[in-house]
Amino acid sequence: MTEPGLLDHTLAALVAAYVLYATLRGQPKAKELEFTTATKLSTYWANGTVLWLGAIAAAAVWLLAGRTLGSLGLTIEHESPGIGVAIAVAFVAWFAFETYREIGTPARRAALRARWQRDCPFMPETPRELGHFTYVAVTAGITEEIIARGFLISYVGWYTGSTMAGIAAAVAIPALVFAVAHRYQGRALMLRILVLALFFGAIFVVTGSLLIPIVLHALVDLAGGVLSYRLASGGQAREHRDAP
Repeated sequence: MTEPGLLDHTLAALVAAYVLYATLRGQPKAKELEFTTATKLSTYWANGTVLWLGAIAAAAVWLLAGRTLGSLGLTIEHESPGIGVAIAVAFVAWFAFETYREIGTPARRAALRARWQRDCPFMPETPRELGHFTYVAVTAGITEEIIARGFLISYVGWYTGSTMAGIAAAVAIPALVFAVAHRYQGRALMLRILVLALFFGAIFVVTGSLLIPIVLHALVDLAGGVLSYRLASGGQAREHRDAP
């Protein structure tokens, strides 16, 4: 990354302000809403629009500074593909283990469903909701990686330097910002998102490409949507069977 300019500083400040507002005001208020199907669909499309605007702004700022989109991570070329794939495999193994810990028994699945109903009432529970959620899941996979990994890691990395400690800080600081932005989902899930962000940041730094993080991010979000739908369907079936 070339030396950050006014537009870079402005975008970084806007991202920080958005995360701060969403964490302190927007997300707590959202929990007070009654999430009907109509509310969920409008939330998915509104959030998707905001994310696309942010990613487009990041790309525009990058290009206006005379940089290439490839240096933002928007490239299929990978500097160390073997290491990147190894980190990705480690992430998939960790994610599979964590998911099993949450859904391995009926009691755990019931607890997860109750927690999501409390902390994430916007998650899909019907086929129609899941269909629209797919849009925001793929959108988040693309746009959040451009903003949180491609832009922020490069931006922070300019100041932290190219030493091992500097690179680690450049990965960790945006990961913390990304995790805090999801604080409304509860402490346990926020910590999981922090680990996820560290994995994705490491892949980006090692490979110089956002391709693997984008694919993994979208798949994780899609898996969450499908799991939410399956948990809701199972819970409704049990409630129907238990009804007098």
